Amino acid sequence: MTRTISSRTKGRAILFILSVILLISVSLASADWNSISPPTISGNWSLNGVIFPSATEGWAFGNDVINQRGVLLHYIGGAWNNVTPPAVSNHWWLQGVVFPSATEGWAFGNDVTNHRGVLLHYISGAWNNVTPPAVSRNWWLQGVVFPSTTEGWAVGNDLKNHRGSLLHYTGKLNSVSVSTLTKGK
Repeated sequence: MTRTISSRTKGRAILFILSVILLISVSLASADWNSISPPTISGNWSLNGVIFPSATEGWAFGNDVINQRGVLLHYIGGAWNNVTPPAVSNHWWLQGVVFPSATEGWAFGNDVTNHRGVLLHYISGAWNNVTPPAVSRNWWLQGVVFPSTTEGWAVGNDLKNHRGSLLHYTGKLNSVSVSTLTKGK
């Protein structure tokens, strides 16, 4: 006696096999991720991003809501460590971190107390607060990029004058210049 399998049964079998393959694929992919316990910062803090300037060294950045300041974590030697950032004001946060080279970096964000952007410079193994140039009485930074190790651009909002702002860095801390962008066109 010969049994025939209906096309409906074949369809169900194929769907079942594809579902099993999908479940196995998802299980294998998620098996490569592990949860890491970060160092203790405060009772309410978050991380916004991470960057690895080299294969063995990384930085994560975020905000400490309780202490109203930016957070910097340093990954080196296979572990994450809390780095106390330099004093900026009573209320500030970080938007991002960039490393033009493995040994020099910039963190940027916003100083809520003083209504201006924040620039932190990492060099010689330490973070330092850099006083940004005056843009207006109320401005923030939102992004920084370095096309080379000696030239950087920062963008943000001039909230007082309702326009964008640009900062240009040319390799010397006192050479930051300011431009503004008008909305429109």
